[in-house]
Amino acid sequence: MTQAKAVEKQTKVHPWFQAALIILSTTVIWYFLQKRITTFVSKDPTPPIIHVTPETYTHFGGFPDTVKIGLYIDQFRQFSMVKNDFEFSGILWFEFNPDVLSLETLDKFVFEKGKIKYKSEPDTQLVDGKLLVRYNIRVNFNSALSYADFPVDNHSINLIIANHFLSPSTVLFSSSNREFVVKAKTKAAGWDRINKSVTTGFQKSELDPHDERKTIYYPVAMFTLDYLRYGIRYVLSIMLPLLMLFYLTLSSLSWGDSTATSLAIGGITATIGYKFVIESLSPKAGYFMLSDYLFFLFLGANALVFFIILADKYATRFSLTQKNIALVSLHFLVTTACVYLFI
Repeated sequence: MTQAKAVEKQTKVHPWFQAALIILSTTVIWYFLQKRITTFVSKDPTPPIIHVTPETYTHFGGFPDTVKIGLYIDQFRQFSMVKNDFEFSGILWFEFNPDVLSLETLDKFVFEKGKIKYKSEPDTQLVDGKLLVRYNIRVNFNSALSYADFPVDNHSINLIIANHFLSPSTVLFSSSNREFVVKAKTKAAGWDRINKSVTTGFQKSELDPHDERKTIYYPVAMFTLDYLRYGIRYVLSIMLPLLMLFYLTLSSLSWGDSTATSLAIGGITATIGYKFVIESLSPKAGYFMLSDYLFFLFLGANALVFFIILADKYATRFSLTQKNIALVSLHFLVTTACVYLFI
């Protein structure tokens, strides 16, 4: 019995070796994670907008009049990237030639994927021979967001204003960053706005794909806001427990047979249980997100440790060198996979 314990002691991985590998892996993972968080990468799909070209003018038979459109966002009453739910209050304004467009037709503008919860009566005034129309508005909307990179995802929110009762043959919207003013602050919600842009053009609705005459064209203006994650709450809430459970499972290589088996089983069980916490933090999506890949990565790594423990206990006794190689390999596997997922 004494000899067996001596052999077991000689095959245990030294705790200091474990600590050195943990520090090294954590440093590498944190470096690339921090680099990914501070780099803007958006996978959100861009709504299709047909840009105005010389061929467009030919198609519609001439040069239409332009309506300058501007948007002033005063504040966000609701700003949730996870739920894809946004609501803002502000001012929408138009400037145009009153001889080519009636106020009644202009008033029929809509926000795509949005609902106007409040719209004031139009406030009008003449500016340099053109009619300036202002609306105080409150709009609830959502945008086409991709959560593939959650929890290190960044997003581009697209707000599209359209008027289905206007035709590009008579009127087109025009705008620029100058006409797009955003005063709303979102850092409290964990997001930092880094850019804004405006795209104008037109879209079409094919009422009958086999009859071009039934295709409706209408002018649109898309206001885009680019947001970078400001806080690391979601990242730490997901990554830190998974890493700690992985390191706890690896520590089983530094204990005796019974304790090692209990630690390995506990690590796998706790990792599976933590999946419910990750689900509660994650957006509702029908595809795999980065958080899912991270979960399965750490679950698979913990399972490998468990199989090593079982093989060492019931099949063949691994030497200290073999355990050290397995330990280094597991750290390398997890660290490399994390770096690959982040970049």
